[in-house]
Amino acid sequence: YIHEYNLSAYDAGVLVKEKAVSDYFEECVKLGIDAKVAANWVTVNIVGELNKEGITISELYIRPEMLKQITDAVEKGTISSKQAKEVFAKAIEEKKEPKTYITSDNAQISDEGELTRLITEILDNNPSQIKQYKGGKDNLFDYFVGQVMKNTKGKANPVMTKEILHE
Repeated sequence: YIHEYNLSAYDAGVLVKEKAVSDYFEECVKLGIDAKVAANWVTVNIVGELNKEGITISELYIRPEMLKQITDAVEKGTISSKQAKEVFAKAIEEKKEPKTYITSDNAQISDEGELTRLITEILDNNPSQIKQYKGGKDNLFDYFVGQVMKNTKGKANPVMTKEILHE
């Protein structure tokens, strides 16, 4: 795994500890999930869930095909990685397919025009913070990102938000 998929020794160690976990990871990769993405999900979220619930991977509701629904949505920018974790938890809790929760209602806002409009509105409402920022108070940049996230209930694409704010 270290050489074939360029994984860290730690991730490879977690994946090969149990054959069933290794098989789950291999199935994810066969389905087209990037090996590093699959390794991260399996070693962090899935193994975490198994430990929390005291179950084996064969008892886990989320199968590799379902995990692919989540990773594909993140890759396309439909949902954020934070939302992906929420979808994962909800799918397990309610025993429903992840795609059930990947809807336009919780879709990430990645429309440049809409984000620009929201950011402009926030900047217009915070002239004193802009003055402080221009005066060298660089940590206010995070304040503006936070305001965008707050106003969109966490749905704004954070990468795009930062890019537009930098402009």
